[in-house]
Amino acid sequence: MRYLFSVLILLVISACSNPKSFSINEKPTWLPSESKLSQGVVSKFYKADIRGEGKRDAGDISYRSYQLIDDNLLEVTSYNAGYQLESKSTFKIENQQMILQSQLVQNAGDTIEAIISNSSYYSWDPSNLANSSITVNYNEKAKYQTKSQQLRVFDIEALNKTGVSFEFNVSSQNLANETSQPRTSLVTTTFLEGIGLFAEEVISGERKLQVELIEQFSLSEFQQRSNHGLTRVANINPDQKIDTISGFSPCLKPQRILDYYNTTPYAQYTGGNFKLQEYIKSNLDKTLFQNESGYLVYRFVVNCNGKAGWFVTEQYDLDYQPKDFSQDQVDHLLKPLVSVDSWTPGLINGTARDSYVYITFKFKDGELIEILP
Repeated sequence: MRYLFSVLILLVISACSNPKSFSINEKPTWLPSESKLSQGVVSKFYKADIRGEGKRDAGDISYRSYQLIDDNLLEVTSYNAGYQLESKSTFKIENQQMILQSQLVQNAGDTIEAIISNSSYYSWDPSNLANSSITVNYNEKAKYQTKSQQLRVFDIEALNKTGVSFEFNVSSQNLANETSQPRTSLVTTTFLEGIGLFAEEVISGERKLQVELIEQFSLSEFQQRSNHGLTRVANINPDQKIDTISGFSPCLKPQRILDYYNTTPYAQYTGGNFKLQEYIKSNLDKTLFQNESGYLVYRFVVNCNGKAGWFVTEQYDLDYQPKDFSQDQVDHLLKPLVSVDSWTPGLINGTARDSYVYITFKFKDGELIEILP
């Protein structure tokens, strides 16, 4: 139930029909703007597990959509990387708090209604901090209770925007197992003015889960992406590739290339993501990226033989809007990726398969501050 815990503690604010505008004065400024909430806005997040020495395990993508549905109600929905529904919640905003009204969780095709004992989820009143208790009864062997106690709330600044961070003690326990002990975590959630949920960090022992916003777009665009029909979620048209690798092809038909999240483990550099990051940074010409800020994303295919090809890019600024990096910048970061000839393919039931892979470079003021995953 590793995944369950992160689902229960990560907030999303989502879409519903017949949106209305806020009529109350206490709407927090660190949610998306009122115009975005009225029309619907979706945030795309990258999630990574980090274990000792800062080494990242395979990462994942999730989506959260924000939309106002009543004077002070927000209905919440979260989706996985394949646009599949994970949970839906409704929050009421009153007395400087976000109060959880209801929560539905998807599990193996079933819709399960959570039992809410304490419902104060976030409080931006330091004198009245939040606490919540949520129980989800999956089956006779899995009945998980998650308790959250807010420790503090404090102002922050990032990307030249003001914001707020909430810090919590969170415990999760399987009540259906008499020998189960609570698993505790320290959770810090950060929101930015006009954007909403920006980042989250979950620390449990030596393990750290990091969630970071990488793109934001309209609800209507999300609906178009999710209604992709027969096209793969990560579909790459080889006619649009930017590499000149000769002789590369998937082992099976392109229609059978897997999205990365369908393989276990994911395809990755054979030496591990940490070694790949070291290699890329050692070959980086910083003079090409002076004063540059934004996200440069490379998507490509690793075939069943561990060969990579069909590279394409996506490019965003730090406000998660489309932008253009120069061709020299794109070519410079592409070079170390195509020169790497040691990839470990993703597996399905122990069998190597073709799969899509992505690597994101995050720049701020000319500095490469992060490589994801």
